[in-house]
Amino acid sequence: MAADMERNQEENAARVLVTEQAWRRSHREELQCIEEELPACTTSCPFQIDIRDILGKLQKGQFDAAFRRYSNSVGFPFLVSRYCGARCRSSCIMERHGGALDMPGLERAVLQFARNTKPNRYNMPPKKEKIAVVGAGMSGLGCTLRLLNRKYPVFVFEASDRAGGSFLKTADPAFLQEEIDRQFQFEKCDWHFNTKISDPKALLEQGYAAVYVATGKTGDRFEFPKEDGIFYGGEMTGADPMQALAQGLKAPALIEGFLKTGVMRDSEPEKETRIQLAERFIREKPLVVPADGEQFTREEAMEEASRCFQCQCDACMHGCGIMEYARKTVKAMAQEVYVTVRPGTLDGNGTVCTRFIGSCNHCGYCTDVCPTGIDTDRFLLQSHNMMQQKGAMPWAFHEYWLRDMDYSNGEGSFVSIDEEKGNSMVFFPGCQIGASDPRYVTESWKLLKELIPDAGLHLGCCGAPAVWAADDAAHQEVLKKIREVWNSAGKPDYLMTCPSCMKMFAKYLPEITVKSIYELLDEKKVPLKREGNGETLYVFDPCASRNIVSLQESVRHLAASGGYYAEDSGGEATCCSYGGHVDIASPLYTEWLAGKRASESELPYLTYCINCRESFAGQGKETVHILDLLLDLNDGKRVPPGVNARHLNKRKLVRLLNGENPEIPERKEAELMGKFQEFSPELKAKLDLERLLREDVCSVVEACEESGRKVLDRETGFFTGFGMVGNITCWVTYTKEDGKYRIVNAYSHRMKVEE
Repeated sequence: MAADMERNQEENAARVLVTEQAWRRSHREELQCIEEELPACTTSCPFQIDIRDILGKLQKGQFDAAFRRYSNSVGFPFLVSRYCGARCRSSCIMERHGGALDMPGLERAVLQFARNTKPNRYNMPPKKEKIAVVGAGMSGLGCTLRLLNRKYPVFVFEASDRAGGSFLKTADPAFLQEEIDRQFQFEKCDWHFNTKISDPKALLEQGYAAVYVATGKTGDRFEFPKEDGIFYGGEMTGADPMQALAQGLKAPALIEGFLKTGVMRDSEPEKETRIQLAERFIREKPLVVPADGEQFTREEAMEEASRCFQCQCDACMHGCGIMEYARKTVKAMAQEVYVTVRPGTLDGNGTVCTRFIGSCNHCGYCTDVCPTGIDTDRFLLQSHNMMQQKGAMPWAFHEYWLRDMDYSNGEGSFVSIDEEKGNSMVFFPGCQIGASDPRYVTESWKLLKELIPDAGLHLGCCGAPAVWAADDAAHQEVLKKIREVWNSAGKPDYLMTCPSCMKMFAKYLPEITVKSIYELLDEKKVPLKREGNGETLYVFDPCASRNIVSLQESVRHLAASGGYYAEDSGGEATCCSYGGHVDIASPLYTEWLAGKRASESELPYLTYCINCRESFAGQGKETVHILDLLLDLNDGKRVPPGVNARHLNKRKLVRLLNGENPEIPERKEAELMGKFQEFSPELKAKLDLERLLREDVCSVVEACEESGRKVLDRETGFFTGFGMVGNITCWVTYTKEDGKYRIVNAYSHRMKVEE
């Protein structure tokens, strides 16, 4: 048993402590993000046209720029716009949202409204290496054009009397020749018609540096001899005319690479896009139909182009609050984090995105939706850990929450187990639900004792604040205490109200089997004490429940059994804004995210995480916790308690569990009441905002009075003094009236006063 426990502790330490090697490995993984992956319309196009870019230009009315991008991609824009099969349309995501983009129509509009449709003139020094092109079909024409653009001397050998190959059977010969003349007008080429080549190798022997063979599907195949300097493409490889042209346009890059390095390389194989799109963010937009039934006007073309969703692999950014709020892509984020953790400054201090590192909610959504499984959550947590190891992470981001955790596992803890016989199950409600309302714990506990008479109770914190603060020592101490209680109770299963606690136990205490209280109550078919009458509630799944389908289903079953209709949020389980305790590091972001989540539905919310409930209620959103319905406790309009009320609720809960009357002040509270006047509502609100506890402020006053370290403002008669609350410097302005101290003002900051 001792060996097992020691091994578990070592494994958990390995999970928390981050080495330089592990962190760099995670950073490399972030850089593999496919946010720059080509969209489906581009990968399905033989020319790999950057359709996003062209449509983006058209949306702004930049027809000239759109034409230049299109022409550079296809070589023969007038020809391709008329005869391309528009494969891109079959892969367009807008097909399901109003109709695929009309790319043929938009291409025609580009050609019509661009002011300059002449080909580019390239002013480059001529190359010395002669290139031979065998076959003047579409592939040979494409290769020849691009080689001439690169200023290679090109000699084209065509067995027939004209260019075009088999495409002459499909295209209008006059139109085809007009397009060839247009695109070659600034280039000089040696054309050799009615010239049949019997052996490409002979051309190499005649002094040609390379040969491109594109004799078509009915032409000589030369048995595909494998010879350095001989390249093949076009319809002889099974390509259709447009694919053949695309191959020809790409071949010069391979040929030039061979001339420079002597290495023969194949072209990149076609591959499907790996982009994962968040389709729920795509708005329905009907297809724009030209007024004349044939040709877009300039305005119609811009309107049709504006329907493009600009497909990009950004599913993580739609679900991850901090990425969306900061507008940071994964790669950009990874680079900024890198120069923060490993700066190039001489003193080794980086502050580029310290606040951003401390603003991750650690909900894991980014990893769950990433098609390649990149774990951005882990990377940011590891980066936080690395900054903590350097002593460069602001302690103020987590000071309050770590003190709150210490209280929850100290004075605010409570354990009721049978160390002699053991317990079949132990109820672990977590540290925040009782802070919201002690009855959530006491009434649940009564209900559980009826269902499981030998159930134990373990009131404390799971250690999440220490994980989010990257405080390894504090986290290991929490895990140690939990294991001690678990072992003393006979290693029972743990029953929980908090999905985050379940997530923390699964990751850091895998030896303990955990289950949600809501799953148990659903199995036992426990009825709701507050029944509904067909009311519809919007079920908000906490982020920690995302991969616990049984938990999500149990809450819905309970609601339905009590007469409520649950509108499903889809089970995406995004963060409410609480995770990671980011409200100190990024208060504006926290406010924005809570408001965004609270506005997902106009219906009243139903959730089963007390932190979600408080986040939404703080936004004025009507929200009930499932325990409100099960135990008939609070309504959805209850204002969430502030910092001081939550602290008092924790204290009240312990007294209730100890069988004491919480209405009778305990000695410490009675002493404060005897010395200090009641705080004003304005001051109470300010203390909550500053996360200063009333008793801490009073202690600063007592210390100032005892030491005499105070300053008198003779004009107001108020004293001002300071004291340390943890690592925080707390200043208090006060006076004494009718034998009691009256606190006038209080505030805190991170600076320390050197005495």
